Amino acid sequence: MKKLLYLLPLAVLLVDCKKDETIEPLELTNKRWRLADLTVAPEAVPVPVNVYNDYIQACSKDDYMFYSNDSTVIYDDGVLHCDPNQPQQISGVWRFRENNTRLLMEGYKIAGVPVNEVNVISLSSRKMVISYRYTDLTQVPTPVIATGTLVTF
Repeated sequence: MKKLLYLLPLAVLLVDCKKDETIEPLELTNKRWRLADLTVAPEAVPVPVNVYNDYIQACSKDDYMFYSNDSTVIYDDGVLHCDPNQPQQISGVWRFRENNTRLLMEGYKIAGVPVNEVNVISLSSRKMVISYRYTDLTQVPTPVIATGTLVTF
């Protein structure tokens, strides 16, 4: 039993010193990223609602982003168009900050909500998980936390 008590602090140190996962910017570039899932939850009552399945129109589900190495991003409206007057592509600028944990984007919207900066929860060559906070006074007049998953195709 005494041996166990001596080993417990060592185990805590080993778990606590786990290496942080680093986000590599190259995983983001030269790929087409499409939203595959989106949930929102009001901060006051964190009960998530699947917005992707229940509220996003099919014409928005084929939209994608293409991030270039030169810090430009192209938002493409996909094959299905919700608004025929909207241009097929819109160009913007992107960059990472805060050790690649925050992604800044110019002119981007998710489900009609302007999103200029997101937290990057994880990023691999095929999947990116993001979160962001916004307030939509027309729907829920309190801040909402959204979590989205984007995949390459």
